Amino acid sequence: MIESNPSGTVNTPMLSVITVVYNAVQEIEATMLSVLNQDYQDFEYIIIDGASTDGTLEVIKRYKGRLVHLVSEPDKGIYDAMNKGLALARGRYVAFKNAGDTYSDGSLTLAMQVAQSTNAALVYGNTEKLWPAFDGNDAVRSLLTSDHSLLRLRSCLDHRSAFVRRDIHRPFDTQYRLAADYDLFCELLVRGFQFEKINQVLSVMQGGGASDNVGIYHEIKRIQTRYFGGLYATYNYYRLHLSYAKLKAQDRILRLVLGPDNFRRFKGRKNKR
Repeated sequence: MIESNPSGTVNTPMLSVITVVYNAVQEIEATMLSVLNQDYQDFEYIIIDGASTDGTLEVIKRYKGRLVHLVSEPDKGIYDAMNKGLALARGRYVAFKNAGDTYSDGSLTLAMQVAQSTNAALVYGNTEKLWPAFDGNDAVRSLLTSDHSLLRLRSCLDHRSAFVRRDIHRPFDTQYRLAADYDLFCELLVRGFQFEKINQVLSVMQGGGASDNVGIYHEIKRIQTRYFGGLYATYNYYRLHLSYAKLKAQDRILRLVLGPDNFRRFKGRKNKR
């Protein structure tokens, strides 16, 4: 099912915002409102739904008049869905705001002001990660600081806070399940395109998503081999694994010493901002 409402925007919007979603009835409305309630208006909004069965589509349709495209059909994964949205986008810049994630107030205005003044290939900012509340405590927020100069080391530019020029935004490589955005950013880096950083939080993401697991390192190694060479990628793979293993070992010891509840409180205080 594909529904379009092209009369809802100008012919050539400055920005296309794309949301992909599957069975996220509890999260989708907050994501949509964080886009639709921005003070910036020169954008089109596209939603790609993977044929949800939990009521998600019904929530989306409450705002159908404010969408330019709504697609609801099965897909082959998150990056396949993102590619469907990219194929429909007409904006000068493209951004992805997936279900469960939200924009900070004023993010689109700030990003597009920088985009207009620099014509950079990629404009980006920082992201805040929100971990759910537990034991009656407040939710924990931690800061993910993006920095494109560190892309050779690791995936350190969050796509939730990135705005890419559509004329250079090729489709995501769907051989990657977790890191196809990192693959795109590395290609833009080695091709010498201009990156422009905004040192502010542009987005808030939910902790515990698909990329929060060690499996992403395998994809990062393949991507780094492609762009930076096999020797470097192998060294960096083991370096990242060692760091990850060290952190996990420290957490296991702290959990044993403190107990599960006190351990969670400790981690919450450590990461809170």
